[in-house]
Amino acid sequence: MNNIKKLLMILIVVALITGIIAVPTFAAQSLKYEDEARVLNQLGLFKGVSATEYRPNLEAKLLREEAVALLLRMFGLEEEALKMSEREATNVLKRFKDADEIATWAIKYIAYAVENNVIVGGPDGNFAPKGNLLGREYSKMILAILGYVQEIDFQYAFSTFEFCNITGFSKSEAAKLDTQYILRDDAVGMS
Repeated sequence: MNNIKKLLMILIVVALITGIIAVPTFAAQSLKYEDEARVLNQLGLFKGVSATEYRPNLEAKLLREEAVALLLRMFGLEEEALKMSEREATNVLKRFKDADEIATWAIKYIAYAVENNVIVGGPDGNFAPKGNLLGREYSKMILAILGYVQEIDFQYAFSTFEFCNITGFSKSEAAKLDTQYILRDDAVGMS
């Protein structure tokens, strides 16, 4: 009986140690673009969740308003977007029922992106600034900035795969991201 208790104790300890070691290893492996995020941060193109220290929050889902700002920075359009007057930006965003939910810092970015057909709102008349973004939606935004125009009824159906064909992004990665909400880490990789 004592031998069985000892064996069970050893198995429990081994399981605990394995769990402690395996979980951080798995978490670290799930983020693919940490190095790229750091470089983009140093270039001022990717901002994290802190104004004073580098905290990229790569494991969080990408919000629609964050995606717009990220892309405009990446493509050198941030300065142009921020030149919009408050009044002009507010007028552009009037079309959305939930315009008052857009973060103050994001208003000009979103107005610029809407005005330049980079992103549109939903068929329900909302923009959903705090909503998560599907991989196909982010792909469509990148394609729009690159000048690729899609028919309005085409929506996002093949955006991710078209994105792969144009940019060389991995098709297997695109298949995974196509219909799921992307993480900030995924956005760094796609960007």
